[in-house]
Amino acid sequence: MHTPAQSQRGDHVQRQSKAGNVADRAIWSTVFVAASVLTVALIFSLLLAERIVRPLRRFMDASRKISAGDYAVQVPVETDDELGSLAGEFNQMAAQLGQYHEMISSRSFQKRTR
Repeated sequence: MHTPAQSQRGDHVQRQSKAGNVADRAIWSTVFVAASVLTVALIFSLLLAERIVRPLRRFMDASRKISAGDYAVQVPVETDDELGSLAGEFNQMAAQLGQYHEMISSRSFQKRTR
């Protein structure tokens, strides 16, 4: 038979084991929640970064085309914010550069034909 001291020791060991299991589950659930939150935050930050960078890439591509002599290039105006305003101004600038280029080209041609 078990003495009362042995019985108490056994109960104590069982309680410690149960407490350890509960603590382990709490730790793993916390790790899972933290990993999930980090994953969602990473995805959100990547989407936000792409949304910011995409219009800037369009401006870079358009400016390269203008420097290569394609003055008909237009940047799409998709928003009413600062980037949309910048796109409108950029398009106006590209059109004016095209007009100036034509004007200079025609004057140069007229001078050669005189």
